[in-house]
Amino acid sequence: MRARVASAGSAVGHAGAQTPGHDAPLAPSSSAWSWSGRYEREDPVLQLTHIVRVDIPVRDRDEAIAFYTETLGFSLVVDTPFGDGKRWVEVAPPSGGATVALAEPAEAFEPGRATGIVLRSADPRADHATLTAAQVDVSELIGGDGTIPLLFFLRDPSHNQLMVIEGQ
Repeated sequence: MRARVASAGSAVGHAGAQTPGHDAPLAPSSSAWSWSGRYEREDPVLQLTHIVRVDIPVRDRDEAIAFYTETLGFSLVVDTPFGDGKRWVEVAPPSGGATVALAEPAEAFEPGRATGIVLRSADPRADHATLTAAQVDVSELIGGDGTIPLLFFLRDPSHNQLMVIEGQ
């Protein structure tokens, strides 16, 4: 599948940089990055529309359910048995979006990893204080100085890392 940038100059990077198969340079002479978010497609477009679930491995599902629902305010949306004595569990953030499956660990899928999950908060400073008071493993606050949004990292009881970032 081949896509090309919709308008020259909509992606900005290294001056004059070109990507093989693209007619327009990715960069005018600016060093700042921006993206219009538009592509023109020459081939049929896939019908992918949403990220619906992210799976993270947890050591103890009941402990994870308590953390995500009681501490982070998520809702338990699925908790059902399946297969030979197994259990499928999903939680969802209060405002909807993709669910988080609290999955059984497997060989290459062990707890204690960076999940890539980023949670938006209207007030990361207050959330940081609340989580710290609840004895959740949180990093120091980072940013908030105008160059990057205020953010911090937290770890769930299985030591999986999530990011909390400022946003409306």
